[in-house]
Amino acid sequence: MRFFPTILVLPLSLVAGLPAHATTDSADAPHVHVQLVVPASSFNRGEGADAGLYFRIDPGWHVYWKNAGDAGEPPHIKWTLPDGIAAGPLEFPAPKRLPLGPLMDFGYENEVLFPFNFNVAQTAKPGWVLLHAKVDWLVCQASCIPGKAELEVTRGVSEHPRRAVLLSTDEAIFKRLGGRLPRPLPAGVQAVFQPTQQGFQLSINTGRKETEAAFFPADTEILDNPAPQTLEPAETGLVLDLKKDANLSANPTELKGVVELSGGRTYDIEGRIVSSQPGPDISSLSRREYCSHLARACSNCTRSDCTFDFNSAATRPNAVFRPRASARHRPGLPRRPAAEPHALCLSSALPERPVTGQLWQ
Repeated sequence: MRFFPTILVLPLSLVAGLPAHATTDSADAPHVHVQLVVPASSFNRGEGADAGLYFRIDPGWHVYWKNAGDAGEPPHIKWTLPDGIAAGPLEFPAPKRLPLGPLMDFGYENEVLFPFNFNVAQTAKPGWVLLHAKVDWLVCQASCIPGKAELEVTRGVSEHPRRAVLLSTDEAIFKRLGGRLPRPLPAGVQAVFQPTQQGFQLSINTGRKETEAAFFPADTEILDNPAPQTLEPAETGLVLDLKKDANLSANPTELKGVVELSGGRTYDIEGRIVSSQPGPDISSLSRREYCSHLARACSNCTRSDCTFDFNSAATRPNAVFRPRASARHRPGLPRRPAAEPHALCLSSALPERPVTGQLWQ
């Protein structure tokens, strides 16, 4: 549920005198210093150039992620640029969970860089160019103060390709903070969401036991943001229980967001939501087809309570596999195995059809 923060409105006479409205590459405003960071002194036509919007924030205050949580707004930037030069959107590092009374904000303390990219077309005119930006933000503690500034930098556009001189101050900020963006999930790592009575269960197979995790939803009003996120470590990953927003009337088809794991590892996630009903239709599959799908499902399983022995079951020629109504396994594996993989595992392998029938007498 979204709430509107208490916003302090400064007197007009004070606002008019704030240096945040000076047109330079940086500005100081209440509780923040904001700066355009463009390390390259010149651009080559037909290439891109790294840049960023930098905030240094007073202790105890914060600015916001793209999904601010229960209250707040992220920074925005609007450009006035010459022909042939375009600026990409701001990119957002992984935030922190910031409790604020009964609410939970997602944002940044101390300092943050929002990277973006300048794209310089072949048709850009060589010479000096002015890059002008109007920036606005919300900085909050117990209450919030809106801020805005007009910032600009001058850079050269080279007529012929050449290596740009890097400006030391901007380069230092970019080196320190520019590499904090979430990465795509590595190849072979799968994230799957399954609805539960209270919300969603996120399962991630990273190939190692995970003991720390926090999930930040990209969309608002999906999760109960202040609710604890309960972590169940698994030998090859994790299971994270998430509570849904009280006003969520229908489950989304996928959940997008960022997950932060131990050691500051952060990843973008676009997890599809699988049915909470037990798995796919396996009645029409041959034994070879079923075992192939089963192997893939079990290789991605992160459930610590899973006692299903795929290797034993798949190699027993007289085994009978009986699809079950329950998602949990029976302990052990008898000669005629009743245990089946978790519904979540099978749904990730065969998401199209519900379980029906019995296999291989």
